[in-house]
Amino acid sequence: MMAKLEVHPRGTNPQTWGWRLRADNGHIVATDGSQGYVDRDTAAMYGIGVKSGVYADAEVIDTDD
Repeated sequence: MMAKLEVHPRGTNPQTWGWRLRADNGHIVATDGSQGYVDRDTAAMYGIGVKSGVYADAEVIDTDD
């Protein structure tokens, strides 16, 4: 199993995106801090920067929540 980086649209504003990193056990271990990003690619890029440390093998997935 490996950690997953989830990239998702923000509920408060569908024009912004966020990310969260889930560990193998399903717990959220890091988030974007609710700031949101202008587009999906930017959110993913920042999230990938976080996961490149301990969770370098995390899978990147899109979610709707």
